[in-house]
Amino acid sequence: MIESVPFSVYGAYGGMATVKGVLRLENQELILDYRVHDVLTGMDLMKLGFGTMIGKIRQTNRGDGNPAPKQPSEIHISLKQVDALEYKNGMPPFHVKLRLRVRNMALLSPIPGSNGTEITLLCARRFKSLAQNLANTVTLQLLESTFTD
Repeated sequence: MIESVPFSVYGAYGGMATVKGVLRLENQELILDYRVHDVLTGMDLMKLGFGTMIGKIRQTNRGDGNPAPKQPSEIHISLKQVDALEYKNGMPPFHVKLRLRVRNMALLSPIPGSNGTEITLLCARRFKSLAQNLANTVTLQLLESTFTD
Protein backbone atom coordinates (compact mmCIF):
# COMPACT_ATOMS: atom_id res chain seq x y z
CA MET A 1 0.00 0.00 0.00
CA ILE A 2 1.25 3.47 -0.89
CA GLU A 3 1.13 6.05 1.84
CA SER A 4 -0.42 9.48 1.43
CA VAL A 5 1.86 12.23 0.14
CA PRO A 6 1.40 15.63 1.81
CA PHE A 7 1.44 18.58 -0.61
CA SER A 8 1.01 22.34 -0.87
CA VAL A 9 -0.07 24.66 -3.68
CA TYR A 10 1.07 28.24 -3.20
CA GLY A 11 -0.34 31.35 -4.83
CA ALA A 12 -4.03 30.41 -4.85
CA TYR A 13 -6.42 33.35 -5.20
CA GLY A 14 -3.62 35.57 -6.46
CA GLY A 15 -1.37 34.78 -3.50
CA MET A 16 -4.06 35.27 -0.87
CA ALA A 17 -4.30 31.56 0.03
CA THR A 18 -2.34 28.32 0.19
CA VAL A 19 -3.77 24.87 -0.46
CA LYS A 20 -2.53 22.08 1.82
CA GLY A 21 -3.52 18.46 1.55
CA VAL A 22 -2.59 14.85 0.85
CA LEU A 23 -2.58 12.83 -2.36
CA ARG A 24 -3.12 9.08 -2.31
CA LEU A 25 -3.93 6.19 -4.63
CA GLU A 26 -6.84 3.90 -3.75
CA ASN A 27 -8.71 1.44 -5.96
CA GLN A 28 -7.60 2.87 -9.32
CA GLU A 29 -8.36 6.44 -8.18
CA LEU A 30 -6.17 9.36 -7.18
CA ILE A 31 -7.69 11.07 -4.18
CA LEU A 32 -6.80 14.65 -3.29
CA ASP A 33 -7.79 15.65 0.25
CA TYR A 34 -7.20 19.37 0.69
CA ARG A 35 -8.05 22.50 2.59
CA VAL A 36 -7.53 26.14 1.58
CA HIS A 37 -5.66 28.26 4.14
CA ASP A 38 -5.78 32.06 4.24
CA VAL A 39 -2.25 33.49 4.24
CA LEU A 40 -3.48 36.60 6.06
CA THR A 41 -4.87 34.75 9.07
CA GLY A 42 -4.18 36.67 12.21
CA MET A 43 -3.95 40.09 10.54
CA ASP A 44 -6.57 42.78 11.08
CA LEU A 45 -7.69 43.32 7.51
CA MET A 46 -9.86 46.32 8.38
CA LYS A 47 -6.84 48.28 9.68
CA LEU A 48 -5.06 47.58 6.39
CA GLY A 49 -7.96 49.06 4.42
CA PHE A 50 -8.62 45.86 2.49
CA GLY A 51 -11.40 44.50 4.70
CA THR A 52 -14.20 44.45 2.16
CA MET A 53 -12.27 43.15 -0.84
CA ILE A 54 -10.14 40.53 0.95
CA GLY A 55 -13.00 39.51 3.20
CA LYS A 56 -15.10 38.72 0.11
CA ILE A 57 -12.25 36.65 -1.38
CA ARG A 58 -11.83 34.75 1.88
CA GLN A 59 -15.55 33.93 2.06
CA THR A 60 -15.82 32.48 -1.44
CA ASN A 61 -14.56 29.38 -3.14
CA ARG A 62 -12.74 30.19 -6.42
CA GLY A 63 -14.53 33.54 -6.62
CA ASP A 64 -17.86 32.08 -7.77
CA GLY A 65 -19.83 33.41 -4.79
CA ASN A 66 -20.39 30.01 -3.18
CA PRO A 67 -19.28 29.65 0.45
CA ALA A 68 -15.86 28.09 0.93
CA PRO A 69 -16.00 24.60 2.42
CA LYS A 70 -15.25 24.47 6.14
CA GLN A 71 -14.31 20.79 6.08
CA PRO A 72 -11.49 19.39 3.96
CA SER A 73 -12.55 18.84 0.36
CA GLU A 74 -11.94 15.53 -1.36
CA ILE A 75 -11.64 14.95 -5.09
CA HIS A 76 -11.62 11.47 -6.64
CA ILE A 77 -9.98 11.15 -10.07
CA SER A 78 -10.16 7.84 -11.87
CA LEU A 79 -6.86 6.72 -13.38
CA LYS A 80 -8.72 6.53 -16.71
CA GLN A 81 -8.95 10.34 -16.54
CA VAL A 82 -5.26 10.85 -15.67
CA ASP A 83 -2.76 11.66 -18.43
CA ALA A 84 0.31 11.71 -16.18
CA LEU A 85 1.68 12.12 -12.69
CA GLU A 86 5.24 13.36 -13.11
CA TYR A 87 7.89 13.61 -10.43
CA LYS A 88 10.36 16.51 -10.61
CA ASN A 89 13.10 17.73 -8.31
CA GLY A 90 12.28 21.24 -7.16
CA MET A 91 14.33 24.41 -7.07
CA PRO A 92 15.38 25.41 -4.48
CA PRO A 93 16.16 21.96 -3.12
CA PHE A 94 13.68 22.24 -0.25
CA HIS A 95 10.84 20.52 -2.07
CA VAL A 96 9.97 18.17 -4.89
CA LYS A 97 7.14 18.57 -7.39
CA LEU A 98 4.38 16.27 -8.54
CA ARG A 99 2.73 17.51 -11.72
CA LEU A 100 -0.72 16.00 -12.23
CA ARG A 101 -2.29 16.23 -15.70
CA VAL A 102 -5.85 15.10 -16.34
CA ARG A 103 -8.03 14.82 -19.45
CA ASN A 104 -10.93 16.99 -18.30
CA MET A 105 -10.66 20.55 -16.94
CA ALA A 106 -13.66 20.06 -14.66
CA LEU A 107 -11.78 17.50 -12.57
CA LEU A 108 -9.29 20.00 -11.14
CA SER A 109 -11.45 23.14 -11.26
CA PRO A 110 -12.45 22.98 -7.57
CA ILE A 111 -8.82 23.25 -6.47
CA PRO A 112 -7.49 26.81 -6.21
CA GLY A 113 -4.15 27.09 -7.98
CA SER A 114 -4.97 24.55 -10.69
CA ASN A 115 -4.23 25.54 -14.26
CA GLY A 116 -6.84 23.98 -16.53
CA THR A 117 -5.95 20.32 -16.82
CA GLU A 118 -2.78 20.57 -14.74
CA ILE A 119 -1.74 21.24 -11.17
CA THR A 120 1.71 21.30 -9.60
CA LEU A 121 1.86 19.92 -6.08
CA LEU A 122 4.86 20.85 -3.94
CA CYS A 123 6.02 18.19 -1.48
CA ALA A 124 8.50 18.69 1.35
CA ARG A 125 11.90 17.12 0.70
CA ARG A 126 11.39 14.59 3.51
CA PHE A 127 8.51 13.08 1.49
CA LYS A 128 10.66 12.69 -1.63
CA SER A 129 10.60 8.88 -1.59
CA LEU A 130 6.82 8.77 -1.03
CA ALA A 131 6.24 11.20 -3.91
CA GLN A 132 8.59 9.28 -6.20
CA ASN A 133 6.97 5.96 -5.27
CA LEU A 134 3.46 7.32 -5.94
CA ALA A 135 4.46 8.81 -9.31
CA ASN A 136 6.15 5.55 -10.36
CA THR A 137 3.16 3.44 -9.29
CA VAL A 138 0.66 5.65 -11.13
CA THR A 139 2.86 5.70 -14.26
CA LEU A 140 3.12 1.91 -14.17
CA GLN A 141 -0.64 1.51 -13.78
CA LEU A 142 -1.28 3.96 -16.64
CA LEU A 143 1.10 1.99 -18.88
CA GLU A 144 -0.53 -1.31 -17.91
CA SER A 145 -3.98 0.06 -18.69
CA THR A 146 -2.91 1.19 -22.18
CA PHE A 147 -1.72 -2.32 -23.00
CA THR A 148 -4.78 -4.09 -21.58
CA ASP A 149 -7.37 -1.79 -23.18
